[in-house]
Amino acid sequence: MRCAAITLGSLILVLMLIAACAPAAPTAAPAKPTGAAATAPVATAAPAAAPPTAAPSPTSAPKVKRGGTLRFGMLNDIMSLDSHQAKGGNIPNAMLYDSLLNYRQDSKGMWQIVPSLATEWDLSEKAATFKLRKGVKFHDGSDFNAKVAKWNLDRMITWQKSRLRENLNVVASVDVVDDYTVRLNLKEPSAILLLNLSDGAPERPDILSQAAMDKMGEDGFVQHPVGSGPMQFAEMVSGTSYTLKKFDNYWMMGADGKPLPYTDGVVYRLMTDDTVRLMEIRAGSIDISESVFPKDIPAVKGNPDLVLVDMNWIAQAYLMVFNMNTGPFAKDLKLRQAVAYALDREGIAKVLGMGYGAPAKGFRLPGMLGYDASTPYYWFDLAKAKQALAESSYDGSDLELTVHNRTLDQQQGEVVKQQLETAGIHTQLAVADRTANIKKREAGLFTFLMLQHNPEAEPDKQLSMPFECKGVGNYSRFCNPEFDKWLQVGRTSYEQAKRQDAYVNAERVLFKDVPATYLWVLPRAVAIRSWVKGYTPATMSWGGTDFRQVWLDK
Repeated sequence: MRCAAITLGSLILVLMLIAACAPAAPTAAPAKPTGAAATAPVATAAPAAAPPTAAPSPTSAPKVKRGGTLRFGMLNDIMSLDSHQAKGGNIPNAMLYDSLLNYRQDSKGMWQIVPSLATEWDLSEKAATFKLRKGVKFHDGSDFNAKVAKWNLDRMITWQKSRLRENLNVVASVDVVDDYTVRLNLKEPSAILLLNLSDGAPERPDILSQAAMDKMGEDGFVQHPVGSGPMQFAEMVSGTSYTLKKFDNYWMMGADGKPLPYTDGVVYRLMTDDTVRLMEIRAGSIDISESVFPKDIPAVKGNPDLVLVDMNWIAQAYLMVFNMNTGPFAKDLKLRQAVAYALDREGIAKVLGMGYGAPAKGFRLPGMLGYDASTPYYWFDLAKAKQALAESSYDGSDLELTVHNRTLDQQQGEVVKQQLETAGIHTQLAVADRTANIKKREAGLFTFLMLQHNPEAEPDKQLSMPFECKGVGNYSRFCNPEFDKWLQVGRTSYEQAKRQDAYVNAERVLFKDVPATYLWVLPRAVAIRSWVKGYTPATMSWGGTDFRQVWLDK
């Protein structure tokens, strides 16, 4: 099916989420569903989008200002400037690189795949063919073409350090058809391939400069990355700040008919402390604060110089993950169930969310493909928690709970510790910075831990990475062939009803085995100075860090 845009999911509505998370008693697993839930969004082909290189007529072009440096207060440090091996959020990469496809909202709030370095594509059961954008230059002056695209795709799929291998393992090989056409030969049909080639993928499939990599090698490239994005690398002070400067030869045009971006540069400053970020944006020392937590929302709303931007489609979902490979939880289902029943999710959301959070039942939320209201879930039941604990092999020793040293995470750890103590489960908090904890969880050196991620419109993206046997984010080491089977059914079918059925059944496996359990959801909010313009849902990437069309009115 040839297309220039395809709808993949729907906007997550916070009011729907809160209404759907009302407490209820846990239920027994119902019979296997026979069809799609009425709430499942349907993926439909959308009309071809106009190439984003075209500029509007001078009479209709809005007035924008060029120049200035955008200053961004960043919650987490980055892991790598080489997107193919990056782990977790690496915010500067959104401006350093382009991907073949982008994941954007349309005028109705639907998320869809749109052109980027690929201008059109044809997807069949055996292949995906992409026509590539001509005239694109990398920051080092080298050209983007089909040979460079193939080199990037081959590196994503086969390189030992690549974080993209599992996301693209459906690709058997990549062929250069002509100078600006590549064909991906598929092992099987893939309903998720386009998403996994977009900037909305679990790990960004960015296109790097092959010439720069050949010249500098892997180690040199990480220190001085080269992409085709609107900004190019300028300076890095590891653990402190990352500075990018405008790339004058960017291919995408702005509203004024000139190449984007509008600003001369972006400085990303690491600010893990919520109070510090709030102080800095109130003082005008930064232009955007990545996250505003509940306690600070009234202060932002009450400040005439600040604007609160609601980004509910990437609400922050908090969950607890057990080590299923070693330690006390690995072979003890009853102990995992005891913890799941002991958690008062309503209490956690009320205390930490301060009126903005909501308790969470499961891994799929209303409005998402794979959501079914009849799917069983764990809810607070102290009697069941104590009963499961009595039936477990728990010996009364302290269980180490790994927690990030971010303010909200530590507060959450303290609340959870108190709740588990009430059920007779003794917990010791192990607090460390995010980078250290990522290394710890990847090595499997934890007992149980708390994670934060964003609910996704695409179920495969949300379920495969943390729970598939070979998932790139499977820190629990959970492996269940039945779960993997349902994922395989869902990702290889272009039939929406069949996909719905598959993902509902996959979540029921997670309920049965309890490798993890959800806690609560906090709709995400970002604070910006009133002089920041163009930071709207229509221009943002899935992660809200695409500043191509942002400008400063000061």
